Amino acid sequence: MISAGKLESLNIDTVLIHPGKPVEKLYILLDGKLALSTSENRANLLTRAFSYSENNQSSQRQYFFISRGGIVGETSCVEVHPPSTSVAAVEESLVLSIPKWRLTAKLLHDINFAARFYRVLAISLADKQQAITSRYSYHRLYSTGQPLNEYCKYENELSIDSLLQVSIAANRFDWMLRKIQNG
Repeated sequence: MISAGKLESLNIDTVLIHPGKPVEKLYILLDGKLALSTSENRANLLTRAFSYSENNQSSQRQYFFISRGGIVGETSCVEVHPPSTSVAAVEESLVLSIPKWRLTAKLLHDINFAARFYRVLAISLADKQQAITSRYSYHRLYSTGQPLNEYCKYENELSIDSLLQVSIAANRFDWMLRKIQNG
């Protein structure tokens, strides 16, 4: 992925992914911060879901942030529909961008790489979904009227195995960063 990718420096407000447009690259955030946003269009389900917690007057509503090690553009690897959200830098950032056509070719020709890639992709998407759901749920009340309790164990919490996978992924990410910086 390192040899297939290109380092890109992003200024604040640089948009990587536009709603309704095909995603041409997979991005791995090496440094900085990105935001997932949705338009203020009330017909958009994400806008309605997150409108309770923010009083943002802009035409875009940021609902999730990606930090170092995060991946964006990955949904285009499993879904054919163009995205309904945009992704933009909210601070100076550095990404490794990998053209989708190169990634697709590698996935078709290297089954072992494909298996590892899709596993990481599934974990990444599940983590993103969990984080967004948790953020949304944290501000809502259960039907009993009780708020979420930080001391209570819930069935969708991360397991020790999941945390171990995150640790392994972090070590691999650090290895990749060192490899990029050295060569």
